[in-house]
Amino acid sequence: MSFHTDLPDLFVSKALLANLAPWVLHSDLSAESPLSSTMDKVTATSVEMAGLPLVKGGSYKIVEALKSIMGNATLIFKLLKKKLVRLLLSLPRFLKR
Repeated sequence: MSFHTDLPDLFVSKALLANLAPWVLHSDLSAESPLSSTMDKVTATSVEMAGLPLVKGGSYKIVEALKSIMGNATLIFKLLKKKLVRLLLSLPRFLKR
């Protein structure tokens, strides 16, 4: 059953329905798709059981952490690239011996 036909019978709160509606999209379904209400129930149950982690200090902290990780990875890649270039440039001398 679709989200629009099934869930309004189960939940009375319009605020709850409004909060659940976008979660269907995360499972690549529209609110009119068959099984969309099932996926929404699964998602709601998962969030209820496992919780929904929140970042201390705000969600922008996630972006800062990812920027930091990517910056470190870029630095490591540049260092490895330099070493690889030096190694490849020294190969002809090594092969001549």
